[in-house]
Amino acid sequence: MQLMKIYRNFMNPKFVRRNKFDPHAHEWPPAMYVGVTEKILNFNEVFGIRKLKTQMKLDVRETNFVNRIYPYSRQIIAA
Repeated sequence: MQLMKIYRNFMNPKFVRRNKFDPHAHEWPPAMYVGVTEKILNFNEVFGIRKLKTQMKLDVRETNFVNRIYPYSRQIIAA
């Protein structure tokens, strides 16, 4: 499901054909409309390099997110 979201929002234009109300609908993915990216991403740009948490310097908020320490996380509850 998450891969479909990435494909739909970053790698695929909003519509296949031209739209008379939105002239860029056949050229831009939804991520370009909100300013997250500046172009349509290809497969290697999305899935090419995997960065691990040991390879990058993360701040406290990002470290907590990676370790699933945040409200409403899906942590495994050991009984």
